[in-house]
Amino acid sequence: MSGCSPTRGHAAAVRHVPEGAAILCVRAASGLPHDQAIAIAHEREPRFREVPGLIQKLYAQDPETGEFCGIYIFESQAAMAAIRESDLARSIPQAYQAQSMRVEGYDLLFTLHPGVRSGD
Repeated sequence: MSGCSPTRGHAAAVRHVPEGAAILCVRAASGLPHDQAIAIAHEREPRFREVPGLIQKLYAQDPETGEFCGIYIFESQAAMAAIRESDLARSIPQAYQAQSMRVEGYDLLFTLHPGVRSGD
């Protein structure tokens, strides 16, 4: 698996994941065409970069259903709870014309790569 070393590429740019980190998954079926939904996601990026305690956001899509998923990694449960109550979070369904949404929060147990482990 060339290029998967934590010292090459991806892991070198990943911020420290603290003990007590939390993960939020927001899955939505959008009523928008794919390209339009992606453009809106890019337009909203700067607002998410300003979210306190947000370490990273991953943008994903289920290839079978077409549903989009935002995977957020937060420094703490408190940071995750704060965004869940924010105007930014409340604007997601309308921004993407969500036909259905599923929101789930998790405690981070551990990570695979050294240097980005919880509590390292």
